[in-house]
Amino acid sequence: MIDHKQFARLVNKLIRFIFDVLDWLVYFLTYFTNYKKKDDLPRISSDALFISAKKLAEKIKAKDLRCVDVVEAYINRIKDVQPYINSVVQDRFEEALKEARAVDELVENSLVSELNNKPLLGVPLTVKETIAVKGMSNNAARSRVKERKAERDAQVIESLREAGAIPLLVSNTPELCLYIETSNPRYGTTNNPYDLRRTVGGSSGGEVSLLASAASVIGVGSDIGGSLRIPAFFCGVFGHKPTPGYVPNDGHVPTSTDPMWDYYFTLGPLTRYAEDLPLMLENMITEKSKVGKLRLDEDVDVSKLKIYFMYGEGPNSILQTVPNVECVRAIGLAISTLRDKYQCQVEEIKLTEFQDSVFLNSQILQMSGIENVYQTNDDKPDDWGWVRMVEVILRKLLFRSSASMSCILFGPLKKLLDLTPENVRGLVRQKVTKIQTTVTDLLGNDAVLLYPSFSEEAPMHNRLCSKILDISYLSIFNVLGMPVTQCPVGMTREGIPIGIQIAATPHHDRLSLAVARALERELGGWTPPANPKV
Repeated sequence: MIDHKQFARLVNKLIRFIFDVLDWLVYFLTYFTNYKKKDDLPRISSDALFISAKKLAEKIKAKDLRCVDVVEAYINRIKDVQPYINSVVQDRFEEALKEARAVDELVENSLVSELNNKPLLGVPLTVKETIAVKGMSNNAARSRVKERKAERDAQVIESLREAGAIPLLVSNTPELCLYIETSNPRYGTTNNPYDLRRTVGGSSGGEVSLLASAASVIGVGSDIGGSLRIPAFFCGVFGHKPTPGYVPNDGHVPTSTDPMWDYYFTLGPLTRYAEDLPLMLENMITEKSKVGKLRLDEDVDVSKLKIYFMYGEGPNSILQTVPNVECVRAIGLAISTLRDKYQCQVEEIKLTEFQDSVFLNSQILQMSGIENVYQTNDDKPDDWGWVRMVEVILRKLLFRSSASMSCILFGPLKKLLDLTPENVRGLVRQKVTKIQTTVTDLLGNDAVLLYPSFSEEAPMHNRLCSKILDISYLSIFNVLGMPVTQCPVGMTREGIPIGIQIAATPHHDRLSLAVARALERELGGWTPPANPKV
């Protein structure tokens, strides 16, 4: 007689076998489509593109740089790389240049001290298209809605504008953000600047591709299950998923009516330079009374932090792919740097509870009120049944639907998860609470956890479908409500970025941000795409 634990192990092995077969099948089907000559981006021609947002604002205020020259440099760079990376959905270049001239006029007629309340004055900003920028596309590449333009700025964009930032464009995403590769039938596929044959990840892939190409210096993305951190990892830039409840989520498409939405989902900053992360985060928090709770302005002595680390779950987590040698090397490189350069106390740990991360992450998909391609009423995203699901799937199979396949597959998965018995859901919630207590007690207010970002560096296009369960490396931190910083730590032998996640306990974002800054100082941080054209 087989017990339930043995049965669960058999099911796990079956699922893993199916994904292994899928991995080989996808590799075979995509081999020839990806077997083309590697192309390179045009050379970065302006020195202004190598300056952090913080320093750009300082130079503009001090009249060392004209804002209009900075904005023109970024516009020209975007035009140079767009044919290669395909990141832009819609630009506002003319409006941005007008705003830049207004900044130069303001600086000319004001004292520097009078501009102190604008820490991002004149800094170009790019924004994920799913986040509202007034007058710009805000439709998440939806197939069932032809077009939607934002009638007003999202609160975070309004706040960043008040800080002086100048939005340049909105960038590409998968449809409804429901995939980890940035591709959709409307705007096409976004390419990785380090190898155009490779994916940028998703769903904030358009943003990250621009940043890695030196076509942006700061951007706004969103994260639910790694949507911000996966692209940042694949393209070697910095990203931060904040502690839930600090950055407002209004103005995002899609959204949800579920009370847990603002816990699992959050907008966050994406940057090329680590020093810009706290600056961005502070100016994305619209309730200024909350800024003080994060103490982002406090200096953190990294040498006094305890560094815990894990190399993933290894073979014990049957549903996850074991991190490859490059991802393991990334953790090792970060650990040796913090130990040798900062004399940090480091310790490898085994959080066995993380072995269940794939199942724990199912809570995210069990939320109600999430927009989807099956709904017929904008106000009732859950008002559809099995008949409607079959109808939409048949339309897709008969080539009568432009909906992305990832959005189609969301339906059956959601219906199956909705069948989960309440007692099982209760057990999952108990496990999450237990892990939260364990991790909080372990890290306290003076430690961080280094953890793999994914199972491998950026793969070739169309090969992520067999790795979909590996998002649990990232989404576990959404489930636990922890702040996480994605940090680049170097490059593979093939010139593809690698990086790590740095997690802290809730409200201690400054610790993970400080460690990222320290690693950037020692390891170099963002690396420009190699072998540029003349």
